[in-house]
Order: sequence, then structure tokens, then C-alpha cells
Amino acid sequence: MEWEAQCLECDEVLDDDDLLSSQESETGEALGLVSDAPWTTALSFEEQTLVALEDRDVDVVYRSMLRQELVRPDFSKQYDYLKYRRVLVDWMAEVGETHLRMRKEHVHAAVGYLEKVLAREEPLPRKDRFQLLALSCLRMALKFQGTEEELPPMAEFWEMGNRMYSYDEISDAEAELFQKCNRLGWRLAVVTPLHFLQHYMGQTVLFADDRVLGAELVDEAHAYYCKYAEFFVDLVLQEYSLQVYRPSVVAASILVASRKALGVAPLWRDELSVLTGYDEKQVAPCFQAVWEHFEATFGPRNKDIYERDDSPTGVADF
Repeated sequence: MEWEAQCLECDEVLDDDDLLSSQESETGEALGLVSDAPWTTALSFEEQTLVALEDRDVDVVYRSMLRQELVRPDFSKQYDYLKYRRVLVDWMAEVGETHLRMRKEHVHAAVGYLEKVLAREEPLPRKDRFQLLALSCLRMALKFQGTEEELPPMAEFWEMGNRMYSYDEISDAEAELFQKCNRLGWRLAVVTPLHFLQHYMGQTVLFADDRVLGAELVDEAHAYYCKYAEFFVDLVLQEYSLQVYRPSVVAASILVASRKALGVAPLWRDELSVLTGYDEKQVAPCFQAVWEHFEATFGPRNKDIYERDDSPTGVADF
């Protein structure tokens, strides 16, 4: 995949000095790290960083992704733009995937660009310029992470902006965004929970001895599992409070949430620890937050089915 190659643009060599220097932002300014968030207080920064890196023989792409996720906005803060965030994210997802035919990972990366800009920008753009910024993020994600053939003509972006912005305005806004990223030293190879989820799902996530609602695993289960995973990764993107967790942890939690939604038992296996680098206890707080948000949004429908689990000591207890 193209994004995997882009992940390798960062230095693949990882030593103790790298782990310490990762606490600094790409610009020399202090960027809030996820280690500052309340849920991680029980772990030191080194413990959080090393949790998935203890095995230095892990896949080189995964190791590079883990490095890149360490520097990102401080999502434990309450920014001024948050009152517009849900509308912007929903609009970008609808326009990007449905109208501009963008791949989901490109839309998620575009939202990542938007978060970086708005978490730093003071003052915020005028209300009538938020949509222009969102369009610029979508175009930049396509140009950097996609292919030339995937980039729609400017006319389609003009239409998606309700014809409010001229071609020149859209082009200038994109150039300004790129210059800002270059000036601040931001890497454009954004890694999101979706990227980690794609990495995990490219390997075995359901196992022959798993049980589905008490019965043996059937061939159709994998297709349904993939649909649940896609649903949860979009749900997480919409909810700001869930951004406080590291993308790799969120993706691991989505593996669990998808198993629970499908009625798979046990919810956690040693194989998932090998795959993700996290153990059950490290994933549990994020899984709990994701599942609680799911039930708060859609209600505890079919809760009796979700709780039919043969692993009462697993993360389902949360």
C-alpha cells in the first residue's frame, strides 16, 4: 500500500535515544503527547512507548508507524474549534467518500491534517472559511497519499464547496496549508487508527477455535467482522474524546469491539497481544470508552447478545 511506503520515510532505526527524542515535536516546540492524557497516568512515558516495541523484531512498517504516532496534538485539551468539529468531520467523510470517491484512509488522514492546523491556529478561521480549509485538507491528502488518477478535477471540489470559492481560492488555500506544514516541519505521512487497523486486519484476527454466539466459527464471520471494524473506526473518528488514545491502541480496541459486536468469544487472545504489542489490560480502558460511546450513541440494543460471552474475566467485564 502507498501509505506503508510513506511510513518508511521516517528513520527506521529505533534506539533508546530515539525514544527519548520522540517526546519533542517535529518543530522544536512542545506538542502535547498522548502520554499527558489522564488515562495514562499509571504508566511512565517510557513504559507507554516501549509497550509495543519490546520485541525489536516487529515488522519494520509497524515500528515506523508506532514512532510517528507519538507526536500529535494534545487531545486532552478543549480547543475552540471543537464546537465545529463533528460537523466538519461528518461533512469531510460524506464529501470525501461519497462524492469525491476517496479511499477511507485518505479521508481519515485529511481529518488528521485538519486537527493539526486547528489545534494550533489562533485565531480560528472565519466560519465561512472552515469548509475551504476542509476541502484543502482533502485535496492535500489525496495528492500526498493517493495517486494522480485518484485526484478529481478542481471542478468537483468547487461543486462540493457549494460554488462559494473560486478555483484560485481553493488552490491558494491548499498552497497555504502545504506551506504551513512545511514551515512547522510537519510530516504529511499521518498515521491514524485506520492505518493501524488495516495493518492488523491484513493478518489473522479471527481464529479457528473462536466461538460466535456459542457456535463454531463460520466462513461468513470474517466479512461481518470487517464491516463492524469499518463501522467502529468511523465512529471513533467522529468522537473527539476518543482521540486522546494513541491510534495503535484505538485500533486494538476496535478489534475487541468488533469481536464483541459479532458475539465472538473470547474477546481477547494471546495472539492479539502478539499482533498488536499490547496486552488485555492496556487495551481495556480504550475499549471501554469506545463501547460506552457506541451504546450512548445507538443505545444498548441487543445487549443480551453482546453479553453472551464465554470469557467473563476478559475485557467484556468493562
